[in-house]
Amino acid sequence: MVERNKVKAFKQLPSASDVESDKFINDYFSFKQEEIDLSERYIIEFKKILPTAKVGKLVTLVQEFKMQLLRKVKEGKR
Repeated sequence: MVERNKVKAFKQLPSASDVESDKFINDYFSFKQEEIDLSERYIIEFKKILPTAKVGKLVTLVQEFKMQLLRKVKEGKR
């Protein structure tokens, strides 16, 4: 994961060099690719035991759940 600590550290740099910026960006994309690969593996496994329509519904429900969590976190910070 592009850990929060890495994000915070990068944000706090007064001015990041091109090398530091490239490393941060590459780490970010590596994390995102790992996340996509993991999601793809799970979906393939789910489709072995569930109908495709239900797997599609699961994907949308997971996204809704994430959005609700983000909303609750934002509300809690107010």
